[in-house]
Amino acid sequence: MTKKQRTIRIIVNSGLLVAVLALGITVYQAGTKDEAVPQEITENEERETSFFSEEEDNNSVNMEDSQTTEETTDREETESQTKEQETEADETTSTSVDNVEAEESANTEIDTSSQQAELNFTEDSLMEWPVNGSILMDYSPDKTTYFQTLDQYRINPALILQADPGTQVSAAADGSVYSVYDDPVIGTTVIMELGNGYQAVYGQLQDVTVAEGETVIAGSPVGCVAEPTKYYEKEGSNLYFALKKDGEPVDPIVYLP
Repeated sequence: MTKKQRTIRIIVNSGLLVAVLALGITVYQAGTKDEAVPQEITENEERETSFFSEEEDNNSVNMEDSQTTEETTDREETESQTKEQETEADETTSTSVDNVEAEESANTEIDTSSQQAELNFTEDSLMEWPVNGSILMDYSPDKTTYFQTLDQYRINPALILQADPGTQVSAAADGSVYSVYDDPVIGTTVIMELGNGYQAVYGQLQDVTVAEGETVIAGSPVGCVAEPTKYYEKEGSNLYFALKKDGEPVDPIVYLP
């Protein structure tokens, strides 16, 4: 083989080698493209899957938030209804209490006015003797009377009626008990309202049978005569009986039979 022929063969072989290399490269590139498409699809699917998963999670969270909100709203509505019911119950109770108090007040006013209407003592009224006994000391508001125990002359704004200890004392007229108290001079004392500003005073008592606010009719027991206080020792046991009009003493004899 000549030198020229060897050169031609080398050139041909080189061309064939280049062609083969080019074909191999083309085939390789095609294969690479075919493999790249599934990978890209897979990545897109993963992104879509991740997106939908996130959407589902968000929807789940939103549903949970919605349920929580609804539960909170329901609870608030229930609490509001409960408070409204409690308020209505309180208002009903308050109204009932107010009605009861109003009725009691009305009844008290009726009772008071009824008592005032019944207690109608006037200057023409007559009383009963509270005890049966002689007059130890007469009513004397204008001139002095001698008090043996005190050994003094003093005015006397009441009747001092002789009575033994334990003798029953009766109400001289219808009245309402104004007060029951202990007086240092005349001992246990009962004052009764008779109406129209008149008051009856019973002193030197024991075993009192009436109480403040009680209404007493004429002739009913008030108490009993007690031992005399130290201011009436020499006068002896007695009932101190006085009558007043608007706080000023009046003569009980004028109203006794």
